[in-house]
Amino acid sequence: MKLQLLPLTSSWVTKVSVITYILVFLLLVRIHEVLPAFPSQKDALKQGIDLDAAWSDLETITQVPHPYNSRANEVVRNYLLERVREVANRYPTVHISDDSISNISYVENKVTGIYVEGSNILVKVEGRSKSLPAVLFSAHFDSSALALGVTDDGMGTISLLSLIEHFARDQPLRTALFNLNNGEEDGLCGSHTFFRHPWWKEADTFLNIEGAGSGGRPILFRASSAELVKAFRHTDQPHGTITSSDAFSLGLVRSMTDFEVYAGRGGMNGLDVSFYFNRDKYHTMDDNIANLGNRAPFWTILKLTRDVGSHLTNTEHHEEKQRPVYWDVLGRFMVVFGMDGLVWLLPCTLVATVVVTLGMGSYVWYMGEQPSPSRQWIHFPLCLTFSILCSSFFVTILCKINPL
Repeated sequence: MKLQLLPLTSSWVTKVSVITYILVFLLLVRIHEVLPAFPSQKDALKQGIDLDAAWSDLETITQVPHPYNSRANEVVRNYLLERVREVANRYPTVHISDDSISNISYVENKVTGIYVEGSNILVKVEGRSKSLPAVLFSAHFDSSALALGVTDDGMGTISLLSLIEHFARDQPLRTALFNLNNGEEDGLCGSHTFFRHPWWKEADTFLNIEGAGSGGRPILFRASSAELVKAFRHTDQPHGTITSSDAFSLGLVRSMTDFEVYAGRGGMNGLDVSFYFNRDKYHTMDDNIANLGNRAPFWTILKLTRDVGSHLTNTEHHEEKQRPVYWDVLGRFMVVFGMDGLVWLLPCTLVATVVVTLGMGSYVWYMGEQPSPSRQWIHFPLCLTFSILCSSFFVTILCKINPL
């Protein structure tokens, strides 16, 4: 008696495939387009985050455009400096460097010579261990001249301000350095001048927070090592894929972040986290509080910075430099392994494909059915080619409408 298995008819396969694609598509849209609800102030305080105070800080520094070397920029800088001084006055482990001395000359993109006098706000929170290297946290507080800078990079700046207060209350294992830097929009100036300050030699790892859109879910743009991506997994809603890193490597993404400077000039390992939704509002007056919709995007980056930052500063080893391969699964957890793992995964996948193909052929033989005519075997390569062309077409249209 033969086993009663599901029929591999064209009708059955088509129905199952269509239903599966629709369900996966709707699920991905739900996960990536709809953020989890933000907590009440009471629940946020239970997690050690003063959401109302952080929101007030964000509203204060994003009232008007505040580009580097402008009067509005000086107002924002003075406000942030006063806020970190309030923390330093309460906790002896917090030290501030109001850096208006560091200056540097460098060449950008091999064509533009830049001289800049720094105006970064540097904060050091002493760790319990003096022998371990520090962890650097970076975000820029200047905005584009044509934008209010809520997502780029007000939310990143205030999330670091919240993290400073957290580490002041709960001393981490490693020392935490914070570079609230200025002039990023004018050529990554703040990260370059950081390397003229003596504190830079203390750090070997960094987390950079950026904004390249308006609200939405932050993504792991780039990572230096698989070990650091594993630290990123400690947030509740990890989101990222190695394809974004490859896009930077191939030059498909023309935007630059401070990651290039810290990883290049500084030789540090790090993570580059950024918002990317609503790219059309990037560097415009639409990058404002109203277009966030609610506090959900802000809460997401506050929580992410807290989770990942706490893990980075309370882990002893960050020495692995193996290039990572990673992707998130439905925004719930992240698969991470080194490039060595990919070398093993590819041949195993090829072998598994052969085994599955032979198994299906054996199944057809077992059912006593005649092999399909040779003309039907051309269906799969034709469908594959058609799907690749369609995907390439829509990607090209997207890049034209909303270029990176």
